[in-house]
Amino acid sequence: MPDPIRILIAPLSTHERSGWWHPDLGRFVADLPHLNGYATAVCPLHNFNPAAAARNLICKRMVEEHLKDFDWLCMIDNDMVPPTNLLDTIKNCPPEAGIVVPEFSMFNQTEKKLTLCWSFEGYEGGGVKLSRGFHELTKCGTGVMFIRPSALLKIEYPYFHYVYDSDGVQIGTEDIAFCQKARMAAVRIFGNNRIRVGHYKSVDLNVLAEMLFDKKVLDAKQDKSVDFVPGTASPAAPPAETSPVEAR
Repeated sequence: MPDPIRILIAPLSTHERSGWWHPDLGRFVADLPHLNGYATAVCPLHNFNPAAAARNLICKRMVEEHLKDFDWLCMIDNDMVPPTNLLDTIKNCPPEAGIVVPEFSMFNQTEKKLTLCWSFEGYEGGGVKLSRGFHELTKCGTGVMFIRPSALLKIEYPYFHYVYDSDGVQIGTEDIAFCQKARMAAVRIFGNNRIRVGHYKSVDLNVLAEMLFDKKVLDAKQDKSVDFVPGTASPAAPPAETSPVEAR
Protein backbone atom coordinates (compact mmCIF):
# COMPACT_ATOMS: atom_id res chain seq x y z
CA MET A 1 0.00 0.00 0.00
CA PRO A 2 1.45 3.41 -0.97
CA ASP A 3 2.16 5.98 1.70
CA PRO A 4 -0.66 8.49 2.21
CA ILE A 5 -0.29 11.98 0.76
CA ARG A 6 0.44 14.35 3.63
CA ILE A 7 -1.51 17.62 3.50
CA LEU A 8 -1.72 20.55 5.91
CA ILE A 9 -5.20 22.06 5.65
CA ALA A 10 -5.35 25.79 6.48
CA PRO A 11 -8.89 27.27 6.50
CA LEU A 12 -8.89 31.07 6.50
CA SER A 13 -11.63 32.80 8.49
CA THR A 14 -10.86 36.50 8.39
CA HIS A 15 -12.94 39.67 8.45
CA GLU A 16 -15.42 38.40 5.84
CA ARG A 17 -18.73 37.56 7.55
CA SER A 18 -17.06 37.98 10.97
CA GLY A 19 -15.04 34.79 10.72
CA TRP A 20 -18.00 32.62 9.71
CA TRP A 21 -17.32 29.26 8.03
CA HIS A 22 -19.60 27.84 5.39
CA PRO A 23 -21.22 24.75 7.01
CA ASP A 24 -19.91 22.45 4.25
CA LEU A 25 -16.37 23.61 5.01
CA GLY A 26 -16.89 22.58 8.62
CA ARG A 27 -18.22 19.19 7.54
CA PHE A 28 -15.28 18.72 5.19
CA VAL A 29 -12.77 19.39 7.99
CA ALA A 30 -14.66 17.06 10.37
CA ASP A 31 -14.54 14.25 7.79
CA LEU A 32 -10.81 14.52 7.09
CA PRO A 33 -9.75 11.71 9.49
CA HIS A 34 -11.98 9.28 7.57
CA LEU A 35 -10.50 9.89 4.11
CA ASN A 36 -8.43 7.08 2.63
CA GLY A 37 -5.10 7.81 1.00
CA TYR A 38 -4.43 11.07 2.82
CA ALA A 39 -2.81 12.03 6.13
CA THR A 40 -4.00 15.47 7.16
CA ALA A 41 -3.51 18.08 9.84
CA VAL A 42 -5.57 21.26 10.26
CA CYS A 43 -4.29 24.73 11.17
CA PRO A 44 -7.11 27.33 11.21
CA LEU A 45 -6.04 30.88 10.36
CA HIS A 46 -8.53 33.10 12.17
CA ASN A 47 -8.96 36.87 12.25
CA PHE A 48 -6.01 37.88 10.09
CA ASN A 49 -6.57 41.14 8.28
CA PRO A 50 -5.59 41.31 5.51
CA ALA A 51 -5.80 37.70 4.41
CA ALA A 52 -2.42 37.96 2.66
CA ALA A 53 -0.78 38.09 6.09
CA ALA A 54 -2.31 34.75 7.07
CA ARG A 55 -1.15 33.20 3.80
CA ASN A 56 2.39 34.52 4.26
CA LEU A 57 2.68 33.32 7.85
CA ILE A 58 1.47 29.77 7.19
CA CYS A 59 3.70 29.46 4.13
CA LYS A 60 6.70 30.84 6.04
CA ARG A 61 6.09 28.43 8.89
CA MET A 62 5.78 25.56 6.43
CA VAL A 63 9.19 26.39 4.94
CA GLU A 64 10.97 27.05 8.24
CA GLU A 65 9.51 24.27 10.39
CA HIS A 66 7.64 21.66 8.36
CA LEU A 67 9.32 21.47 4.96
CA LYS A 68 9.65 17.69 5.13
CA ASP A 69 6.53 16.98 7.17
CA PHE A 70 3.97 17.62 4.43
CA ASP A 71 3.69 17.03 0.70
CA TRP A 72 1.19 19.84 0.20
CA LEU A 73 -0.27 22.91 1.88
CA CYS A 74 -3.97 23.51 1.14
CA MET A 75 -5.42 26.94 1.93
CA ILE A 76 -9.22 27.21 1.88
CA ASP A 77 -11.19 30.44 2.29
CA ASN A 78 -14.13 30.44 4.69
CA ASP A 79 -16.67 31.09 1.91
CA MET A 80 -15.70 28.04 -0.16
CA VAL A 81 -17.90 24.94 -0.39
CA PRO A 82 -15.53 21.97 -0.79
CA PRO A 83 -16.78 18.60 -2.01
CA THR A 84 -15.86 15.43 -0.14
CA ASN A 85 -13.24 14.57 -2.77
CA LEU A 86 -11.50 17.97 -2.71
CA LEU A 87 -8.11 16.43 -1.88
CA ASP A 88 -8.26 14.48 -5.13
CA THR A 89 -7.42 17.82 -6.79
CA ILE A 90 -3.74 16.93 -6.50
CA LYS A 91 -4.16 13.20 -7.14
CA ASN A 92 -2.02 12.15 -10.12
CA CYS A 93 -1.15 15.77 -10.84
CA PRO A 94 1.81 16.51 -13.15
CA PRO A 95 5.07 16.02 -11.24
CA GLU A 96 6.23 19.47 -12.34
CA ALA A 97 3.22 21.15 -10.73
CA GLY A 98 4.15 23.43 -7.84
CA ILE A 99 0.67 24.92 -7.43
CA VAL A 100 -2.66 23.22 -8.17
CA VAL A 101 -6.19 24.56 -7.88
CA PRO A 102 -9.63 23.02 -8.46
CA GLU A 103 -12.32 24.68 -10.54
CA PHE A 104 -14.30 27.48 -8.87
CA SER A 105 -15.97 30.65 -10.04
CA MET A 106 -16.82 34.12 -8.84
CA PHE A 107 -19.69 36.45 -9.64
CA ASN A 108 -19.24 40.00 -10.92
CA GLN A 109 -22.46 41.82 -10.05
CA THR A 110 -21.50 44.99 -11.92
CA GLU A 111 -20.96 43.15 -15.21
CA LYS A 112 -23.58 40.47 -14.44
CA LYS A 113 -21.00 37.86 -15.22
CA LEU A 114 -19.95 34.52 -13.76
CA THR A 115 -16.27 33.83 -14.36
CA LEU A 116 -13.96 30.93 -13.70
CA CYS A 117 -11.00 31.94 -11.53
CA TRP A 118 -8.42 30.72 -14.04
CA SER A 119 -6.37 32.22 -16.86
CA PHE A 120 -3.88 30.66 -19.27
CA GLU A 121 -1.57 31.46 -22.18
CA GLY A 122 -3.29 32.55 -25.36
CA TYR A 123 -6.66 33.11 -23.76
CA GLU A 124 -8.27 36.34 -24.96
CA GLY A 125 -11.71 36.11 -23.37
CA GLY A 126 -15.03 34.47 -24.15
CA GLY A 127 -16.09 30.85 -23.95
CA VAL A 128 -13.61 28.02 -24.36
CA LYS A 129 -13.88 24.24 -24.47
CA LEU A 130 -11.77 22.48 -21.84
CA SER A 131 -11.39 18.74 -21.44
CA ARG A 132 -11.66 17.36 -17.92
CA GLY A 133 -8.25 17.10 -16.30
CA PHE A 134 -5.18 19.23 -15.66
CA HIS A 135 -4.52 22.48 -17.52
CA GLU A 136 -1.50 24.73 -17.09
CA LEU A 137 -2.46 28.22 -15.92
CA THR A 138 -0.88 31.65 -15.80
CA LYS A 139 -3.10 32.93 -12.97
CA CYS A 140 -5.68 31.57 -10.57
CA GLY A 141 -7.67 32.50 -7.50
CA THR A 142 -6.70 31.50 -3.96
CA GLY A 143 -10.16 30.37 -2.78
CA VAL A 144 -8.73 26.86 -2.66
CA MET A 145 -5.05 26.47 -3.45
CA PHE A 146 -2.62 23.57 -3.05
CA ILE A 147 1.10 24.46 -2.85
CA ARG A 148 4.08 22.12 -2.69
CA PRO A 149 6.31 23.30 0.19
CA SER A 150 9.39 22.88 -2.02
CA ALA A 151 7.92 25.40 -4.49
CA LEU A 152 7.93 28.08 -1.80
CA LEU A 153 11.73 27.85 -1.62
CA LYS A 154 11.90 29.35 -5.11
CA ILE A 155 9.51 32.26 -4.52
CA GLU A 156 10.55 35.58 -3.00
CA TYR A 157 9.07 36.49 0.40
CA PRO A 158 6.55 37.91 1.10
CA TYR A 159 4.77 35.43 -1.14
CA PHE A 160 1.43 37.23 -1.09
CA HIS A 161 0.94 40.98 -1.30
CA TYR A 162 -1.48 43.55 -2.66
CA VAL A 163 -0.57 45.95 -5.46
CA TYR A 164 -1.18 49.70 -5.08
CA ASP A 165 -0.86 52.65 -7.43
CA SER A 166 1.01 55.87 -6.67
CA ASP A 167 -2.05 57.23 -4.83
CA GLY A 168 -2.29 54.22 -2.54
CA VAL A 169 -5.31 52.77 -4.31
CA GLN A 170 -5.34 48.96 -4.42
CA ILE A 171 -5.19 47.84 -8.04
CA GLY A 172 -4.14 44.21 -7.64
CA THR A 173 -5.05 41.29 -5.38
CA GLU A 174 -2.73 38.91 -3.57
CA ASP A 175 -3.65 35.91 -5.70
CA ILE A 176 -2.57 37.50 -8.98
CA ALA A 177 0.61 38.91 -7.42
CA PHE A 178 1.48 35.47 -6.03
CA CYS A 179 0.95 33.78 -9.38
CA GLN A 180 3.17 36.34 -11.09
CA LYS A 181 5.92 35.77 -8.52
CA ALA A 182 5.57 32.00 -8.86
CA ARG A 183 5.87 32.07 -12.64
CA MET A 184 8.87 34.37 -12.47
CA ALA A 185 10.47 31.75 -10.22
CA ALA A 186 9.63 28.98 -12.76
CA VAL A 187 6.99 27.46 -10.49
CA ARG A 188 4.27 25.94 -12.67
CA ILE A 189 0.56 26.33 -11.93
CA PHE A 190 -2.11 23.82 -12.91
CA GLY A 191 -5.88 23.73 -12.63
CA ASN A 192 -7.85 20.50 -12.29
CA ASN A 193 -11.43 20.86 -13.50
CA ARG A 194 -12.35 17.33 -12.49
CA ILE A 195 -12.91 18.81 -9.03
CA ARG A 196 -15.43 21.64 -8.69
CA VAL A 197 -15.74 23.77 -5.58
CA GLY A 198 -18.63 26.04 -4.65
CA HIS A 199 -18.07 29.71 -3.79
CA TYR A 200 -20.67 31.17 -1.43
CA LYS A 201 -21.29 34.87 -1.95
CA SER A 202 -24.01 37.38 -1.06
CA VAL A 203 -25.70 38.35 -4.31
CA ASP A 204 -28.34 40.95 -5.12
CA LEU A 205 -31.36 38.87 -6.20
CA ASN A 206 -32.49 41.67 -8.48
CA VAL A 207 -29.28 41.24 -10.48
CA LEU A 208 -29.95 37.51 -10.81
CA ALA A 209 -33.52 38.21 -11.91
CA GLU A 210 -32.25 40.59 -14.58
CA MET A 211 -29.73 37.99 -15.78
CA LEU A 212 -32.42 35.32 -15.97
CA PHE A 213 -34.76 37.63 -17.87
CA ASP A 214 -31.98 38.63 -20.31
CA LYS A 215 -31.18 34.96 -20.92
CA LYS A 216 -34.82 34.11 -21.60
CA VAL A 217 -35.06 36.92 -24.13
CA LEU A 218 -31.86 35.74 -25.83
CA ASP A 219 -33.04 32.13 -25.91
CA ALA A 220 -36.32 33.18 -27.46
CA LYS A 221 -34.58 35.26 -30.13
CA GLN A 222 -32.26 32.37 -31.04
CA ASP A 223 -35.02 29.76 -31.18
CA LYS A 224 -37.87 31.05 -33.31
CA SER A 225 -39.91 27.91 -32.63
CA VAL A 226 -40.27 28.79 -28.95
CA ASP A 227 -43.25 30.85 -27.86
CA PHE A 228 -41.63 33.02 -25.22
CA VAL A 229 -43.59 34.81 -22.56
CA PRO A 230 -41.55 36.92 -20.09
CA GLY A 231 -41.86 35.56 -16.57
CA THR A 232 -42.27 31.94 -17.65
CA ALA A 233 -39.66 29.23 -17.50
CA SER A 234 -37.62 28.74 -20.67
CA PRO A 235 -37.18 25.21 -22.07
CA ALA A 236 -34.47 23.11 -20.44
CA ALA A 237 -31.13 23.47 -22.20
CA PRO A 238 -28.39 20.82 -22.47
CA PRO A 239 -25.30 21.26 -20.27
CA ALA A 240 -22.97 23.93 -21.65
CA GLU A 241 -19.84 22.77 -23.42
CA THR A 242 -18.01 26.04 -22.81
CA SER A 243 -17.10 28.04 -19.73
CA PRO A 244 -16.02 31.67 -19.39
CA VAL A 245 -12.40 31.50 -18.20
CA GLU A 246 -11.07 34.63 -16.58
CA ALA A 247 -8.82 35.23 -13.56
CA ARG A 248 -10.28 37.63 -11.07
